[in-house]
Amino acid sequence: MYAMPVAVMFRDVNYSDMLHDFSCEIEAGWRVLIVTAREEESTALTRLMAGLLMPERGSVVVLDNSTEETTREKLMLTRRRLGIISFNGGLVSNLKMWENLFLPYYYHIGKSKPTDDEFAINYLSRLNCDQKRKSLPAHLSLFEKRAAAFTRAAIMQPDIMVYCNTLDRISKHERTCLLSVMDEFHEEKTGRTSIYLTSATDPPAQSDFDAVLYIHT
Repeated sequence: MYAMPVAVMFRDVNYSDMLHDFSCEIEAGWRVLIVTAREEESTALTRLMAGLLMPERGSVVVLDNSTEETTREKLMLTRRRLGIISFNGGLVSNLKMWENLFLPYYYHIGKSKPTDDEFAINYLSRLNCDQKRKSLPAHLSLFEKRAAAFTRAAIMQPDIMVYCNTLDRISKHERTCLLSVMDEFHEEKTGRTSIYLTSATDPPAQSDFDAVLYIHT
């Protein structure tokens, strides 16, 4: 059987008091659940994958690039292929939701096309947030901030989506809604990898994932 390439690899990674000789390989195309002890661990893992933090020992390889050894230019290109949904959405406070959605797009690509606008509206509608397009982040619920963050990342059509505790601390209905849209987006591109980090006491069903990893066993 043909083996898919490895999308993300941690090799004997040590970082602060959170990771101790942590190793794993996540194949391209997988949906993986990573269970952490707390939100700070999930954030650290996310930032390590993005090259915003460097391991104290060991290495992190994302899309065949070691975040520590690669050039700045290659690291920036790797980040463009990552979609990161942070716990609080990571929205700019003085920009309306719609402006937040296209901020990375404007920076990397330029003015959006009508098809991109339709793409964003479709996902916002699926997430019941279309009516919030003109709202500032301060007027959005936690679910709505995450819905905006997901749509912002999806517009860039990344190869890897990293959901940093995105399903934690929201209602069961909101979680089901988000999961449905995330699953659909995962299937839209062959080889797309989805990494779900959670610190919840009631994580999603393990059977829904290709692999489940525990930071602490």
